[in-house]
Amino acid sequence: MKSILPKKAGMASKKVAISDQEVFRHLCGEHNAHLKLMEDRIGVTLHVRGNVIILQGYIWEIDLAENVLTQLAELVKSKYPVYPSDVDYAIRILSNDPEMDLKKVFKDEILISSKKKLITPKSINQKRYIDGIRRYDIVFGIGPAGTGKTYLAMAMA
Repeated sequence: MKSILPKKAGMASKKVAISDQEVFRHLCGEHNAHLKLMEDRIGVTLHVRGNVIILQGYIWEIDLAENVLTQLAELVKSKYPVYPSDVDYAIRILSNDPEMDLKKVFKDEILISSKKKLITPKSINQKRYIDGIRRYDIVFGIGPAGTGKTYLAMAMA
């Protein structure tokens, strides 16, 4: 998959250090899968040296990658299990709104009592949908198939 960001002049390099080794391991993913996904989606080059991730690329790419890494690290610190799909969602969310707090999206949990399972929204629109269901007696969800409308509505019921 190609980068979702426009190319701008100005190559740069930046280092992001994660002091907690366990957080660092979960952040990178199995065989650095999360970092490889970030390279593919953002277009930035990532190198791991000890507990430091070196970001190389255009300034815009580096800023986004740093934001994604730091916010995902905070999620991992709060015991949220980060999966490759979460990395992809985080990139999409933060590329549209760099000021968004991922904890507000990913940590909004719905408990399904019969299965003792937690459901979390995976996008801003899913978060808005859940908030609407909590706030109003009647909510109409309109949108393309496969976006989680029925799944979330049943989880909230």
